Amino acid sequence: MQILEQLVQSMWKEASEQTDALSTLDVSIDVPRLPFPRVKYDDVLTLLDQRDLHIEWGEDLSTEAEKLLGSIMKEKKNDFYFITRYPLQAKPFYTMPEAETYSRGFDLECKGVELASGSQRIHDIALLEERMKVCGLNPDDFSAYLDAFRYGIPPHGGFGFGIERFMMELLDIKNIRECILFPRDRTRLNP
Repeated sequence: MQILEQLVQSMWKEASEQTDALSTLDVSIDVPRLPFPRVKYDDVLTLLDQRDLHIEWGEDLSTEAEKLLGSIMKEKKNDFYFITRYPLQAKPFYTMPEAETYSRGFDLECKGVELASGSQRIHDIALLEERMKVCGLNPDDFSAYLDAFRYGIPPHGGFGFGIERFMMELLDIKNIRECILFPRDRTRLNP
């Protein structure tokens, strides 16, 4: 999360210095301060519940819930924030468990839009195979993936970063299709 927040701040800062382009787009950019707040999933549910939006524990956050949380965090003067300690059932099989019901997974949000999702990954092959089974997956279907773990994988983590979502939030663009070179939808499959 520290690497990700430093990356985002650095990209935001670099963009804020592109005064000619920003002037053309009529956009101003305020560089976020570090560290970004960390909000635990359970606390997120409490915040949403206080605004009459109830989410069952263990469910992923809907778009509506993310937008409302973005408004709540904006009131607290935070555009960027991490949601941490997600329930294990809401994360992929390769996400490291924490205690029995939580994961070491997180999402980075900006104004109610998820920019990145990440976690510490499982590096122990026995635990990885166990989690696959719990998630209804057959480890035999992942034999090529699991081969690397048979020889030992160090503790590691990672995140997936949505650059189009980042651009949408950076430049206050309302439709993500404006940030994608060749956007696809139900009616457009080719550039």
